[in-house]
Amino acid sequence: ILQETLASFDDSPSYLNANQKPSSYLSQPPKQVQVVKKEQLDKNKAMLNEGKVVFMKFVNMWNTNFGIEGEQPDRAKHLQEMMNEYSICVMRYLKEMKGLTNAVMNCMPPEGLSEESYEYRKSCRLLAENIAQVCSILCPPISEYLEYPFKLNKPINQ
Repeated sequence: ILQETLASFDDSPSYLNANQKPSSYLSQPPKQVQVVKKEQLDKNKAMLNEGKVVFMKFVNMWNTNFGIEGEQPDRAKHLQEMMNEYSICVMRYLKEMKGLTNAVMNCMPPEGLSEESYEYRKSCRLLAENIAQVCSILCPPISEYLEYPFKLNKPINQ
């Protein structure tokens, strides 16, 4: 009787079926890997390039008479036109550049200043902050890309 009892004894927990093995992370099916086609990569690259070109024109327009007295361009109108036609491209470009200030610095060449100079970085930051301020009302997704904090004396590539 003792041998029969020991032979039929199952020490597995009651919530497991005797035939069922406990699952582990190794026995789970592998996660699906998303395969991206070359055409899709080319399309994304083309959208980034288009976003850069459009945003560069936008930054140059915004910089016209920025911070000085004189005839000012209709910045709100240009912003709405840009976002009506190129919103996906611009947003992808801002995401790729990891922020609004970095995108402005990439689009606005330094005039007689080093790219790492305090004055250049400060002028780009002021321009980006002004864009973000207007965009907070007209196009909030752009204003969310303004970097906090942004160190003015930090080199660009860091």
